[in-house]
Amino acid sequence: MRILYYGFGANNHSWGIVAQNFIRQFKKMGHEVDIFSTNGINHLPSDLSSNIIGHHPENIFTEISGKRPNEKYDMNFSFTMMRNFKKHLMFADQNRFGIWCYEWEKYFPPGLAKYEEFADLIFPCSEHAKKVFLDAKMSEKKLKIIPYGVDEDWYNFKDLHLKDDKTKYLTVMASTDGRKNIEGMFEAWCKAFNKDDSVIWIIKISKKNQKDLNPILNKYKSKYKNMAEIKVITDHIDYMQDLYYSCDIYYSLSRAESFLIPALEAVLSGKPVIASDHGGPLDFLNKNNSYLVSGSMTTPPINEIYYAAGINNLPEKTASNAKWFNPSIADAVVRLRESKRNHTDKKELIKQTHEEYKEKYSWKNLASEMIGYCK
Repeated sequence: MRILYYGFGANNHSWGIVAQNFIRQFKKMGHEVDIFSTNGINHLPSDLSSNIIGHHPENIFTEISGKRPNEKYDMNFSFTMMRNFKKHLMFADQNRFGIWCYEWEKYFPPGLAKYEEFADLIFPCSEHAKKVFLDAKMSEKKLKIIPYGVDEDWYNFKDLHLKDDKTKYLTVMASTDGRKNIEGMFEAWCKAFNKDDSVIWIIKISKKNQKDLNPILNKYKSKYKNMAEIKVITDHIDYMQDLYYSCDIYYSLSRAESFLIPALEAVLSGKPVIASDHGGPLDFLNKNNSYLVSGSMTTPPINEIYYAAGINNLPEKTASNAKWFNPSIADAVVRLRESKRNHTDKKELIKQTHEEYKEKYSWKNLASEMIGYCK
């Protein structure tokens, strides 16, 4: 088949990373794939560079480098917001597949659901994401769950022992958006441990986003003079698996997630996860591989809703029913301390489902599933 991917393509965004992995697998199957990237080509992997036919320079949607598609394909798919389905999925007469995730509950941006008509199928990544679409009155017949996957390189149980014997917690921080609950994570960390405890929290964040993290880090250093050790890594790491293998536990307290790829990467690396007991990650997180933190549903700030929906001029009342999950700091403290005591026991339990997860979250199998929906 001739396939067109039209959407986020560069790998500085999780949407682009998901798309790249599907494209790689389609190529391995023998399909011809063209790419039009809507977020530039910075850091585009070299193995996909020959597939680029054109792109918008990053954040400049009025300019085009190369060319836009001008023909029909056997399949056209896009990872983009639903409002873009009309213009991103116009290059096939059938097999028009949209990928999008939306985490907020009890609220769906007005007017977006109508764009489902421009896709033959839409692929939410989890039961949680599917329910959000169903609550927005979208057609269940068009919704087929295809989760995100993990490279086969991650399918190992390995510990890279460093020089010290500290229990190491890892967070891969894509941003400091409100839904990531970074301040909640700092508060729980500082209440759970102090510098006398043999622990370290390693935060991997880009140099670009470090400027947003620094004020938060400085705030908690000032608030908790005896704060347990925190190490921030901003350098590019070619082989991220080694970072996971060097740590003991993955740490997240997100308020809204449709999937959470780093948590799945951690589990497939044999590492237990601390995470909110809510949302898309519960498709693969459970009491055997995780320390799930309880909480309650609350209303997010209006600016967070605007950011998530890609809109900025709706009256406040339109989002008044929106909800996200607010993890309990007290319970997070309990789970952090518990994980320090018995995380090795969790690793043994993770091994019991390792083969099942390898099969379920293989990019090869997920790509084959998408191709299977083609007519």
